[in-house]
Amino acid sequence: MKKEVVKLNNVWFYYDGKLALKEVNLLVYEKDFLGIIGPNGGGKTTLLKVILGLVKPNQGEVSIFNLFPEEGKKYIGYVPQNFLFDQDFPIDVFNVVMMGRYPRRGLINRYTKEDKKATLEALKKVNMVDYKDEQIGRLSGGEQQRVSLARALVNNPKLLLLDEPLASIDAKMRKSFYELLGKLNEEITIILISHDIGAVSTYVKKIACLNQVLFYHGAKEIKKEDLERVYQCPIDLIAHGVPHRVLRDHK
Repeated sequence: MKKEVVKLNNVWFYYDGKLALKEVNLLVYEKDFLGIIGPNGGGKTTLLKVILGLVKPNQGEVSIFNLFPEEGKKYIGYVPQNFLFDQDFPIDVFNVVMMGRYPRRGLINRYTKEDKKATLEALKKVNMVDYKDEQIGRLSGGEQQRVSLARALVNNPKLLLLDEPLASIDAKMRKSFYELLGKLNEEITIILISHDIGAVSTYVKKIACLNQVLFYHGAKEIKKEDLERVYQCPIDLIAHGVPHRVLRDHK
């Protein structure tokens, strides 16, 4: 029997009185690969923040590995939507990734041999060890995103959260990144937020649709009725095998 990794029960959340999440129920199990789609402003990033314990729901219960989010977050690796930094800042790839070990070290303690070994292992997992001495700002967008992923992996997380990690990356790099996630999913549970419905349909194991309300059936199929409720407009689904392409009619 698979272990529960994430459990949300009747979760509601408001930003300054404005509804962001409504009655969200979600169960994610060990080694699931869940893709979450939905319109901008639909609460997808907020959902990740709730799972990470960065914000507390106004109502409902959240558990991560049967712990409160504040305790369970130590098992989570997080890749944000934008990997923001000064492109001219003189820091190499190795040190960017090793910064992911910072919470274990604190302000005073120096990095250890264990930290350096974990950094190399994380870079190997994302096929970026040959770039360890390169200045981060000289890498391509796709390469930088792999470095961001390595930083999320450096503490050997059991759960990986990715918030639109491929929004500004070309199609070829997206394909290789998704394939990398598929390999990582052999060991790690993954929750991925994406607008790329075609890619999500191809690579993930389960799909959820979120626009304040979560439509989740624990399966990979996307129901036309759910998409129309989420995007609040007519939806045409064209499916010739995979990937599925979703066309929205805004008349």
